[in-house]
Formats: sequence, structure tokens, C-alpha cells
Amino acid sequence: MGVYRGGYRQYEGPFVPIGTRFLVIFWSEFRRLWQGRWNRRLMLFAAIPLIVTVAVLVGKGVVESKVGALPFELNLLGRMLQVEMLFMALLAASAGAGILADDRAANALVLYLARPLTPARYLLGKGLALGAILATVYLVPAFLFVAAAATILPGATAQGIATDLAAATAGCLLNITFVTVVILLFSSLGSRARYIGLGWFGLFFFSQMISKGAYSATGLAWTNLLSLPDLFQKALDWFLAGGRGDGIAVVILATLTTLAGAALWQRVIYRQAGKAVA
Repeated sequence: MGVYRGGYRQYEGPFVPIGTRFLVIFWSEFRRLWQGRWNRRLMLFAAIPLIVTVAVLVGKGVVESKVGALPFELNLLGRMLQVEMLFMALLAASAGAGILADDRAANALVLYLARPLTPARYLLGKGLALGAILATVYLVPAFLFVAAAATILPGATAQGIATDLAAATAGCLLNITFVTVVILLFSSLGSRARYIGLGWFGLFFFSQMISKGAYSATGLAWTNLLSLPDLFQKALDWFLAGGRGDGIAVVILATLTTLAGAALWQRVIYRQAGKAVA
């Protein structure tokens, strides 16, 4: 929701209850992001991996109906979400770079953070809008794939479907939450959405280059934890595997999300207090 014009007019209409005022920001911001031209294009292209993966799933179902279960695991859901993760990263830059920066550039934070809208509700509305947009290219495809698998594959059980849905939801939400908080933090640091998007690109893709360079130089396996894409995939795979294996990626992402959230909170609190933040 943007207040992008100078001046102020006294509002004389009805007031929304205090506890749900953040939903006004959420819905207005979500609608604005949904209508973005590049955002819609990315969401459209993000359907391609889902369609291809479901086609492979159909072939797998046909084979298994004739010869029985395959002797190996394809991990189609994990592979599909690995591709969808790239669309999520692109959409985060396209949709999220200006989510707070536009308000700063238009000096709209003074109005947003005026009582009784608290900084927490302001960030909640913005964060939910961005997270919901990111979910369209990451979490929603996971849901559709699990639903397709339940319909196509023989021998699917309600318990198995529920387990897959819970695991995919937990893994996707962790990654979406991290991206949302970091993008909000980046967007709070400047007023030029273009530069903020480039900064996110640098963090996401350059971290993978650093990880590969460190591994080539040292040969140490832990260097892949320096890569955000690898962290996302390892955390997701841990959830999809039912919590079996090394969950260090989950711990790292949860810790980084907490630290980024604390930094974001301080930024907004300082802005509300009218203090200059370098």
C-alpha cells in the first residue's frame, strides 16, 4: 500500500479494528505485487517446472502400474523445488526490492508508523504480502505436485500424502520466511529498488560462487554451507526426508532469519523515532 503523493487530508470515514489494520496493508500490497508485469511473467514461467515434473510423474505412474514400484527414488518434488527456488529468488528481487524502499522514497513511513499502527503490524502486513507472492512460485507448486502424486501414483495413502504436505510446507515456509525477512531488511536500507534488487542478486548468486571457489581451494565439504541456494536445498531435503540426516542447514537458516529480523526491527523502530540511521 503506497502513499506516494505529498500532502495530507483528514480521513472522515469508518475505522478498521486495531487488531486487523495490518490486513489493509497486506491486501493492498499483495494486489500491487500481483499486478506487476514482471511479477506475473515470473509466476507464469514458474509453472513450467511443475508441468514438466507432473508429466514425468505421469510416466512414472504408468510404469509402476504395469511393472510395480521402481527400484530407485526419483525425488521429483525436491528436484522441482530446486528449480522453483530460482524463480523465487528472481521474484523476490522483482516484487520485494521496493516494498519498503518505495515508502521511504515517498516519506510515507511517517503516516504508516503513526499510531495506532505499530511497527510490528506494519512489517507483518508487508511481510505477509511478499511471502504470499513468493509462495505462488514455491509453496503452491509443492502443494499441486503432492496432489497430483496422490491422484496418479498407485498405492498413495492419506498418511503419506499428509506427511509429504507437512514436510514440503515446513521446508518451503522456512526458505520463504528467510527470503522475505532479508528482502525487507535490504529494502529498509535504501530508497532505490533497482539497487536493492541487485544487492539481493549478489547475495544469492555470488554466495554460490564463493562456496564453489572455497571448495575448489580447500576441498572441505562444509564450504557448501556458504551458498544460499545450497542451504535452501539442504534444509528442504532435510524436511522431505522426515528429519533424517544433518539438519545444520535448518539451524543456520533459522539463525540468519532471526538476526535479519532483529536488524529489520531496529531499522523500523529508529525510523519511527525519527532517528537518522546510517
